Amino acid sequence: MAKLVRPVSDAASTETAGDARGAAGTFPYMAPEQLRSETVDARTDVHAAGAVLYEMSSGRRPFCEATAPRLIHAILHQMPPAPRALNPRISPRLEELILKCLDKNPGRRYQSAKELRVDLERLGAPVPDVAVPQRRWSFIRWVLTPALVLAAILALLIAFDAGGLRQRLSGGMGTPRIESLAVLPLDNLYGDPNQGVLVDGITEALTAELSKIKALKKVISRTSMMQYKGTSKPIRQIAGELGVDALIEGSAIREGDTVRITVQLIHGGTDAHLWAESFDREYRNILALHSEVARAIAREVKAVLTPAEVAGFSKAPTVNPEAYSFFVRGNEYLWRRTTAEADTRTAIEMYERAVELDSGFAPAHAALSEAHGQMWRNYYDRSAGRVVQTKAAAHRALELQPDISETHRALGLYYYWCELDYDRALQELALAQSTKPNDSRIYASIGAILRSQGKMGGAVANFIKSAELDPLSAMPVHAAAQTFTFMRNYDEAARYENLAIKLAPDWPRPYGFRALCDLRLAGNAASTRGVVQTAQRIGLGNDPLIAYARTMVDLYDRTLQEASMRLPSEAWEVCESQFHFVPKALLQAQIHELLNQPQRAKLYYESARRLAEARVRQLPDEAFFHGALGIAYAGLGRKQDAIRKGTEAMDLLPVSKDAFRGPT
Repeated sequence: MAKLVRPVSDAASTETAGDARGAAGTFPYMAPEQLRSETVDARTDVHAAGAVLYEMSSGRRPFCEATAPRLIHAILHQMPPAPRALNPRISPRLEELILKCLDKNPGRRYQSAKELRVDLERLGAPVPDVAVPQRRWSFIRWVLTPALVLAAILALLIAFDAGGLRQRLSGGMGTPRIESLAVLPLDNLYGDPNQGVLVDGITEALTAELSKIKALKKVISRTSMMQYKGTSKPIRQIAGELGVDALIEGSAIREGDTVRITVQLIHGGTDAHLWAESFDREYRNILALHSEVARAIAREVKAVLTPAEVAGFSKAPTVNPEAYSFFVRGNEYLWRRTTAEADTRTAIEMYERAVELDSGFAPAHAALSEAHGQMWRNYYDRSAGRVVQTKAAAHRALELQPDISETHRALGLYYYWCELDYDRALQELALAQSTKPNDSRIYASIGAILRSQGKMGGAVANFIKSAELDPLSAMPVHAAAQTFTFMRNYDEAARYENLAIKLAPDWPRPYGFRALCDLRLAGNAASTRGVVQTAQRIGLGNDPLIAYARTMVDLYDRTLQEASMRLPSEAWEVCESQFHFVPKALLQAQIHELLNQPQRAKLYYESARRLAEARVRQLPDEAFFHGALGIAYAGLGRKQDAIRKGTEAMDLLPVSKDAFRGPT
């Protein structure tokens, strides 16, 4: 059920709020029945007049909550402070009149504007007393008396909608053109920590639903928007930072078996409250609730839905409530920037519980596939069994809902990460993008695949588009920077890496790659050392990538004695990711060779050999392990073994197979 929150129209004296059309610019003056989608009549206008009189006599509105969700809750469930408590000089008769206007039960209010006018006339337009020195009172009485009379007249004019005044004051001139949106983190209305994850999940779901609408040019991703959780920034500032026309804010709450979502549309340039609506459904219909809210928002911003979009919004299945709860918890872990192994494993546990409770929940199967794929991609588990799990979960999603974006994105990631089948991956991601054109993650995945194909220009374009949709996330910006290095565009690489550092100053990767970019590709050792020192100052010096970059600049600068003394005390043993595998022992061996200490160098080469051989035995198809082993063999004077391992590394992952990760 949708509960419309907007001023009454002038089409009739009695109507339901659900039939009204207009813009909701006067929340503080709305009556409870408007928020509940109940009958709206002259008594509703009396309530608005009472709110105006309350403000003029006490100096504040009846309800002063800062956000729309809390304001709506107050109007529905709380009594305003007595006007005389705010200004003791207000007459009891005026207070009684005002509170009668504001009664939550329309039957206990004045039943018409005429009744209110009679009592106002009996009061003789009384002046609220103000505690001020007597010598100033005559002046204030002279000013305030006509002001209050004017306020009463204005309230009555609004109540009668004389000359369409109410419609003009409420923003009835029409909604400004809106082509880009962002959903602010919804408010956990009662502050219940047990509902916090659910509320954040609904925020993501609304963002995902809106990203399906082709008529919208931009919908900002959930990753960027969660950085505004609890923010006190003004709406205009947020809209400016994100480059959007309008923002959605609101609240979500679960009460028993019912979920209620309240949203409002706010123009980013003017801070005007354009529209609001309250929706509720049974928890098992929460997916349909997400679609209903998204369609309502699309209607208000005049975004024309395609027939396919209308059909998609209408197909939302029911879901087991507890399965949905596990699903949103899994998302919280999977979407963390660090993609740590522990977080990924926890996400898998959450998704597995979700599909156990509701085996027909396709988005949970798709998310489970992605989580298994992350385990493979990030080298947490390179077993054949993990590949089987990734594929099985994606295909189960395909069986259940073959027409949703999540299904095809999961399949695309499977083909990309596990099979290196770039053409099939791109086909699946194109299908995913056709039903969700504003999903930043799809653009990022397409960019990564094009980069592996050696199509660096197309890759950069997709990373930049991903960054436009996720402007506060460092990941797509960092990916663009890495790609620029392969294009030999070092200035752009440095610029984008600096932006990534600005967006995520506590993330080691942009520092490490910026340092290595300056050193290896631009030959700038001084700049590299400066980047490393900056990372060290903020506590990132123990990260293996930062430590590796620091050691590399020591090798280039020939500050070898210092490096040889420092490295044994550093905790890291290997710097590895999907892009490289560098044992610390290899660097130590090279340093001692340059120091003309062959025996010590040999000890470290042996240590690196043992580590690399163990990895090769564990995962014989991984090129990086063979490459590191070949370098260790070369250091030990085993020329033929070194050549053999280098050749094996090239054969396992040639540049023709992966232009970005392939050994060179």
